[in-house]
Amino acid sequence: MEPELERNRPTPRRKPAPQQNHNQNQNQNRSQNQKREPVHKRVDESAFERRTFSQEASVVLGLGLVVVGFVGFVVDNFLGAHLSYLHNIVHLVTGGALVWFGFKQEQKAKKCALIIGSFFAVLGVLGYVVGTPGNPTMGSMERDDFLWIISPDRLELGTRDHNIHLLAAAILLGAALMKFRRRRVNRF
Repeated sequence: MEPELERNRPTPRRKPAPQQNHNQNQNQNRSQNQKREPVHKRVDESAFERRTFSQEASVVLGLGLVVVGFVGFVVDNFLGAHLSYLHNIVHLVTGGALVWFGFKQEQKAKKCALIIGSFFAVLGVLGYVVGTPGNPTMGSMERDDFLWIISPDRLELGTRDHNIHLLAAAILLGAALMKFRRRRVNRF
């Protein structure tokens, strides 16, 4: 019978530990961690998040498009391209979208690079297919063999525009389809 009594006896209650302030606990933990870890290992690693090639390419190319968009308002025929106000606005919007999504998650950056890269590829290929020899109606540009006049005096694309669009498409589509991730290097 004694074993049954032992089993049915209530367990003695433990005395609760004295409550400490939450900040005191954090300070104690922080001071203990600082004693154990060297200074170079206390860096917040979320600030140095690993970026994929698609994110980096989106940000760099997006910044380039934003710069070209702003400079195109000031300098006529910048880089030999047919830059009009509408063309510059398109550069600002696509460049801004690339920069915005380049700083977001990997999948969002890839999707944006894929969409805008496809858009540029279609523009570049259509420019060579639809373009005809002619003189541009805007700016002081020379005769072009593959001039695509979408809207006279508003939006015209020439050979240099088609080449730039195809180059941007190749970079963006390659970056979106590549599985490359930059290796993190500890510099501390």
